[in-house]
Amino acid sequence: MEAVNPFKDLRNQAGLSQYEVAKRANVSKHAVLRLEQGMYPDPLPTLVSYFVHNFDISKVALLQQYEAFQVKTRADSGRLLGNIESLHAQGWTPAVGHPLVWLRTTRNLNPTELAKRLCISQTVVVYFEQRSISQRSVPEQLRGALKDAGYRDHELDALAAAYRSYREAQIAKQHASTAPSSVGTVHVA
Repeated sequence: MEAVNPFKDLRNQAGLSQYEVAKRANVSKHAVLRLEQGMYPDPLPTLVSYFVHNFDISKVALLQQYEAFQVKTRADSGRLLGNIESLHAQGWTPAVGHPLVWLRTTRNLNPTELAKRLCISQTVVVYFEQRSISQRSVPEQLRGALKDAGYRDHELDALAAAYRSYREAQIAKQHASTAPSSVGTVHVA
């Protein structure tokens, strides 16, 4: 059975478009779309308030149903990144690139599709993939979503270890490119 997002279900029952809800709640249509895709860890208070005041549902029930939708969507996505533990056996090394990018692209998933299937913010995925020096570890939101998708702690630890190796290689590469060169230097006594 397909997971049902309560926000989308209520909107459809009322015969409203995403644009109409967005206009009435004073948010962007994009915000409604992302909410219905489950990509907000915490739904926008403005949208929650709109639905609670205009539909026969309590805030607690709405948020519980939204969380249940996210968990079910993640579980239905299954182990969408394949076998994380065997990254090295599959040919990944820090020189190849970010381990999440490598896993994602070998499964033909773009950042948006991964975020939608894991019901997490696309920003979490993009920031993790692009800010490898400042991002110290696998984001908790991503780790929790992967756990809901069926990955065990030791598999997530393997991803974290691969990421640490990649990050260390990036830092070493950055330091090497900024280190002063001694070639062509004239020393005067």
